[in-house]
Amino acid sequence: MGSLLNEHLDRKVDYYILKYTGRPMTCNEVFDSVKKIIDNKAEKKQVLTYGV
Repeated sequence: MGSLLNEHLDRKVDYYILKYTGRPMTCNEVFDSVKKIIDNKAEKKQVLTYGV
């Protein structure tokens, strides 16, 4: 999704929410990550690990 935003809006994304486990992202995981980003408490790459 970050590459689509970059391509169509000509703006680099500041944060990435990633998951490498092969399992789908849950709504709670995404919500918690976005909340951290809004509160400026997040790293540039949020790696989700629920379900490992």
